[in-house]
Amino acid sequence: MVLEDLVVEVLEAEALQEVGNMTKINKKTGEIHLLCPRCHVEMEKLIKNDVVLDICTMCRGMWTDKGELKKLAKIAKEAKK
Repeated sequence: MVLEDLVVEVLEAEALQEVGNMTKINKKTGEIHLLCPRCHVEMEKLIKNDVVLDICTMCRGMWTDKGELKKLAKIAKEAKK
């Protein structure tokens, strides 16, 4: 395991612990949305290259699901080639 992978795993674990009750369920669709930990507003989902980003429309903060940061890093690395 390289240092970058370890840092990503630690950040993901810390983020999961902080999420707690920071979700909102759409009663009509059953879809689960994250609430921004800073602003407490519903975050929008952006899907790009099989990566799901939850972005706050107010502060522009961003959350990723487990493993998504690794996917983003791989995409960025391949784009530089």
